[in-house]
Amino acid sequence: MSSQNSPQGSPAIDLSIAAIAAKIVDGYPATDLIRVLLRYIAIDAAKFGRDIKTSSQVYSKSYMVYNAIQDLMKKVEDSTAIDFISFDKYTTAITPLERILLEFYANSPEEKTRNVLPPADGVDSAILFIDIWESDRKMLEKALNDLQSQAFTSLSNDLASNLQASHLTHRQSDDLQMLRELVQYLNTTNKVTDRDIVNPRGARLLTSVKKSIRSIANAVTRNPPGEAKTALAIKTILISYIPFALITPEATTPTEWKEYLRSAQIWQAMESLVQHLAIFVDPPAQTQALPQHDIEEEWDKFKRLLLKRSAEGIDTEGEMMELFKLAANIRRPLHGRSVQLIRILFFLNDHSRDQKNNSSQLRRDLKFVMGESIDALGHAKEAIKDVRTIALSDDEYKKQDNELKVTLGKIGDLFKQIGLYDQWPERQKNYDDAVKVDESHLELMKKRLSNTTS
Repeated sequence: MSSQNSPQGSPAIDLSIAAIAAKIVDGYPATDLIRVLLRYIAIDAAKFGRDIKTSSQVYSKSYMVYNAIQDLMKKVEDSTAIDFISFDKYTTAITPLERILLEFYANSPEEKTRNVLPPADGVDSAILFIDIWESDRKMLEKALNDLQSQAFTSLSNDLASNLQASHLTHRQSDDLQMLRELVQYLNTTNKVTDRDIVNPRGARLLTSVKKSIRSIANAVTRNPPGEAKTALAIKTILISYIPFALITPEATTPTEWKEYLRSAQIWQAMESLVQHLAIFVDPPAQTQALPQHDIEEEWDKFKRLLLKRSAEGIDTEGEMMELFKLAANIRRPLHGRSVQLIRILFFLNDHSRDQKNNSSQLRRDLKFVMGESIDALGHAKEAIKDVRTIALSDDEYKKQDNELKVTLGKIGDLFKQIGLYDQWPERQKNYDDAVKVDESHLELMKKRLSNTTS
């Protein structure tokens, strides 16, 4: 994967993850978790196609810390006097090193390749690829910064020098590799032309987009900006890749999706985004550039536009209508809480259809929970056939009460998912109040019937 050039005349030192993993030896029992993690991580990370040099830096520096801990453990073991300083240093270093390794590519472990180019099988999967790439990037940066902490640099002077060495050249090398492959695909591999998209009269949107992407890549290559600018540049070219890749003749994209991704609306939005970014990363044009926050907002807006058809394509009208119809057919003491469940689902359905909250993942999850809610409310409908014969102490009532609570919990998870969990206590209270009304009205009815028949 990666190697580091040694002085002229001596062999190159292989610093790849696979090479380092092969050298790991058993240490003291207290570091067994670290040893296992180092070997386990190597199985997948050695196969990754991106961030090769940066991830190798995290791995190799973690390996150095592991060895330094072993050295101090050996020193304490061989000492003929109390060596608290060495004891304190190595015991302090173990826990934070474990944490770094536990977090190393812990996000999306099912992604076994970490390729450079996003998948071309759908907008959702390509957007997910970008999310994972961004999360990985932040994880690696955090790990390298954490490895410079006092807990590790205090282990030895030589180790401190290695840990504090800049990782910038490795980060830039990985970024340039990714930019080269993306630009190579867009300029050479991808054969889509302006004739393949919908252009307003006189416009050549695809050509304009390609020109701006080349400008972005050239500016970042010639004079690499800071971490945040570079990440935004790569992230923008990654999202621009999606329409290019999904409208090719060989792409398996459904026809209606291809038509949407060919639309002038998509390409005009993309043109605006890449033009603004091209100015932003070009030092001579800084006075004309939009603030980074504005470009990030434009990126998010373009992402929502790409996902718009995906979210709108997930129809929940049938489920919502069925839920409304069920409400009239559920008796006390389950009616009131059932109505509250339906009201909450109606709110979520309305919220997720709003363009600014557009999310295909939420729409899919909501549709699934709606289906489960229909099942639960259907059971509630069938369970109680006569309000005069049901009692709060009955097993059947307790069973239905529990099933509806479980359903409520799943709806609550959706509120967490969309960042509205601060609104959940009020929804929960409405549900709890409805339960009280359900039960008190049933009891009052029974008392009234008892007085009538006595």
